[in-house]
Amino acid sequence: MISIAAYVTAEDVGVNVNDLDHVHIHSRYTTCIPEEKGGSGNPSITTGKGVVCAMEGALDFLQHGTLAGKSIVIQGAGNVATVIVEELLNKGVSSIYVTDCHQNRVDDMKHLFHGKHDGRLTIKKVDIDDVSVMSMPCDILSPCALGNVLNKETIPTIQAEIVCGAANNQLGSPEDNELLKERGITYVVDYLANRMGIVNCANETYGRLPNDPAIERHFGSEWENSIIKMTKKILEKARDENITPVQAADVIADKLSRELHPIWPNRSQQIIDALVEGEWHNQPV
Repeated sequence: MISIAAYVTAEDVGVNVNDLDHVHIHSRYTTCIPEEKGGSGNPSITTGKGVVCAMEGALDFLQHGTLAGKSIVIQGAGNVATVIVEELLNKGVSSIYVTDCHQNRVDDMKHLFHGKHDGRLTIKKVDIDDVSVMSMPCDILSPCALGNVLNKETIPTIQAEIVCGAANNQLGSPEDNELLKERGITYVVDYLANRMGIVNCANETYGRLPNDPAIERHFGSEWENSIIKMTKKILEKARDENITPVQAADVIADKLSRELHPIWPNRSQQIIDALVEGEWHNQPV
């Protein structure tokens, strides 16, 4: 039986580089393996930097200046949130308030930033069902835990002008997209803000360079597809067409997805056709 790869795995919540290293022993369809083995390593670093760029893009869209002096509230104290906190402190934010339901995460973050935040960082342990962080007054609310946190219960309580975080599937339902718009909250779509995780993994097969320009261009403001520029483009499209940022992002993403790969044009379709022709879906597990 010939096997055709249809999925390449990488890190996500609760999975780290060492876990993927073990997976890689049994399957080559694995990315973000340790750097000492030729991989790209921990994707949380680029993901966190990308989320901060998305925050900057949203502020620029609103003409509200830089992150300096802004107040940030973060739900989740995991790997990506840790990078976000470090970036925000370096950019001169006035305050960061972080909550997490795991005591070890809270302790780890407190230990890491001990003596490094000049009183600008507060980290608190909360119960797993405590969503009070969503209603804290701030300039930017950043969901960085699990999904389904922006819903009909939490959205009416939000006191932030911008929502921009690393969590996947932040909206509870499509209707919640409209609720954010009705409340005048500037929402940066999750798959834009956190895209650098998958970029880090996808680029692994191309090899790596110091300060790799293929990665670094995403964090700047010159490249047309940089996170800052794409954030502004999506928010401007949503405003000008009176649609939600999710709708605007989906239209742009769908258009870009139809552009053929410069080296492997039509490759994805060819793989799909081969899977269907070989009745891959009927093969025994």
